Amino acid sequence: MKDSSICLRSINSLLKDEQGRPTRFWIPAYQRGYRWAPLQVTQLLDDVWDFIQDSEGGKRQTYYCLQPIVLKTRSAGDYEVVDGQQRLTTIYILLTYLKPMVDMLDKTRFQISFETRGDANEPFLEHIDLSRADENVDFFHICEAKKAIEAWFSKRDGSHKLKLLQHFLNDDEAGRNVKVIWFELAEYDDPVAAFTRLNVGKIPLTNDELIRALFLRRASRDGADAGAHQLQIAHEWDQLEKALQSDAFWYFLSNERGLRQNRIGFLFDFVARLNGMSEQLKNDAYGVFHAFSERLKKETAIAEWLSVKQVFMALEEWYENRVLYHIVGFLIQQRVDLGELLDLSGSMTKWDFERELREKVFAHVIGGPLQGLNDDELRERISEKLDNLEYGQDSHKIRSVLLLFNVATLIESPRSNLRFQFDSFKKENWDIEHIRSVVTRRPDRHNERVGWLNHCLGYLRTQETEEDLRKEI
Repeated sequence: MKDSSICLRSINSLLKDEQGRPTRFWIPAYQRGYRWAPLQVTQLLDDVWDFIQDSEGGKRQTYYCLQPIVLKTRSAGDYEVVDGQQRLTTIYILLTYLKPMVDMLDKTRFQISFETRGDANEPFLEHIDLSRADENVDFFHICEAKKAIEAWFSKRDGSHKLKLLQHFLNDDEAGRNVKVIWFELAEYDDPVAAFTRLNVGKIPLTNDELIRALFLRRASRDGADAGAHQLQIAHEWDQLEKALQSDAFWYFLSNERGLRQNRIGFLFDFVARLNGMSEQLKNDAYGVFHAFSERLKKETAIAEWLSVKQVFMALEEWYENRVLYHIVGFLIQQRVDLGELLDLSGSMTKWDFERELREKVFAHVIGGPLQGLNDDELRERISEKLDNLEYGQDSHKIRSVLLLFNVATLIESPRSNLRFQFDSFKKENWDIEHIRSVVTRRPDRHNERVGWLNHCLGYLRTQETEEDLRKEI
C-alpha cells in the first residue's frame, strides 16, 4: 500500500502530470464551494509581490511558500482535493486572467473539476463572465476574485503581470518561484475523515505532522536500511511525544500554559532556532517545516533525526539531574533563553556549567557577579537587595526571590528527593498577597489607611479578640 508523502512543489510542477497532460484536480461534494473574499485574493498577490521585491533586493529567501494542499490519488488518475481548494482555485483564476501571457510562455493550466455543479463551474472557470455573477453563489465569488485581481493589476504598470507570472511559473526548482506544501494522503487514509479534521474542526496541519511525514518519507530513500530507519524514527518519535506529554517535564522546559497537543512541535522549533533559522521562522506558520525540508535535502533522515534526538537527550538529562532541574527550571521561568543554556553546556564541563548557571541566577535576581565575593560581601549584597524591595512596585522581583528561596531550600536538602513543582507553579496562580509586609512602607494616603485598617479589623474579628481595638477602628 502507498504511504502518505510530503514535499515542496512549485506551481509550475502542478500544471502537468508525469505524462505531460494537464494535471487534473477533483473537488468532492463534501467541500463547500469557492468562498475566498477579495481581501484574501489581494493578500495573496501582495505577499507574492513582496517576495519578488525581497528576492530581487538580495534577500536570502528563494521561494514563496503557500500553505499545504492535501490530496489523495484517485483510480481515475486525478487528485481528490481534501484541503486547499480555495488556494488552488484562486491560482487557477489568476492563470485564467493572465491566459494570453501563460500561452506566450508556452505553459498550460491544470484542470479543476467539481462533483457538485461541475457542468456549470468548469466551463465558467475557463472563461469568467462577470455578467453571470448572480446566477449562483459560486459564480459570485469567482467573479469577485477576478475583479480583485483586475483591481490589483490596475494600480500597477503592465510589466507587473509578466514579472509576477514569471515568478509564479518559474520551472527552475532551485530558482525564485512560488511553491506549495504537497501533502498526499496514504492509500488507506479516509479523505472525508481528513477533511473533517482539517476543516470542520478547524484544526490545520501542524508543523510537527508535516515534519513527521517528511522524516518518514525521506527515510524511505535512505538506502538498504530504509525500512529499519523508518521504524526507528516512528518508534522514537512516539517516545519523545509521550515524554513531552508529562506536565512535570513540559513545564520544566516551557512557560506555555494550556498546550496539551503537539508539544513535540516545541522541540523542532527549538532545534530550528539552534540551527540559526530564527529569521526564517518569522511570519511563517510553516517556517519550521520549511527549515527541516531544506536540511533534509543535505542530510539523511536518520542523521538529522539523531541530531534532534541528541538535543532532546540533553534536555532530559537536565531534567533527571536534581540540581540542574531546579537551577535550569528557575532560569526558564525567568524567561532566560533555553538555546543560550544549551550552547553554554556544550562548551564546558558539567561542573563549570553548573557554576555558570549559579552565576546567571545571581546576576538575574541580585545583580552583579557572584564569583569573587566572600561570605560577608555576599550577605551584604543580598540584604541590600532585599531591603530595597517594596510590595506593589517590586511584586515581580519579590515573586522571583521567593521562587529562588523555594528552589535553593530544596537543593540544600541533598537527602530529600523532593522537587519543586514547576507545573503547579505555572498552571496555578500563586500569589504573594499573603506575605505583604507594611513595615517598610506604611500606608500614607487616606484610602490606603482605610483599606489597611479594614484588613486588620477583619483579622481581629476572625480571632474574636481585642474588642476595644475593634471599636476604635
